[in-house]
Amino acid sequence: MYEIFFSSISGIFFFLTIHIFLWRIFPSNSPRMLLLFFLAFTGAICSIIVHLLFFNTDIISVISTIWLDIFFIICYLFLYAGLSRSVSLTLLEKISIVKSVDFDSLVKDYESSIRFLDRMELMKKNEYITISNNMVTIRPKGRKLIKITKLFGRLIGVSLEG
Repeated sequence: MYEIFFSSISGIFFFLTIHIFLWRIFPSNSPRMLLLFFLAFTGAICSIIVHLLFFNTDIISVISTIWLDIFFIICYLFLYAGLSRSVSLTLLEKISIVKSVDFDSLVKDYESSIRFLDRMELMKKNEYITISNNMVTIRPKGRKLIKITKLFGRLIGVSLEG
């Protein structure tokens, strides 16, 4: 069992290393999902090679390695896409910079987004922001989320664009 995990982790490590390296060398505002998918596929191939070279060639363990890679890749792609295009995180970041923002100015900035009011209500319900007297203020829970998001974004070379 450990050989499946070790093989998958080696492929994921290869994928993340190349991903971070390329995104830092060639920064872009585009999420480059196709390139990311290609890199993930390359990481999965690396996992299979590691598995075949260092462990048994039993077809079941090779397929298990592939499925574990697919699981990690899907999780990462969803996390990456959510981080790079999240309206909620972008709103929280904008509010955290100035501590308090007029609600009408946010509405003006996001009038083309059909999800804006839903996102604001959800952030209020989850205690990331407070809305009172037409002012939106970030709460400690929202500040903590933005700090974690910025840290992860800096690590992989992504900025919030939602």
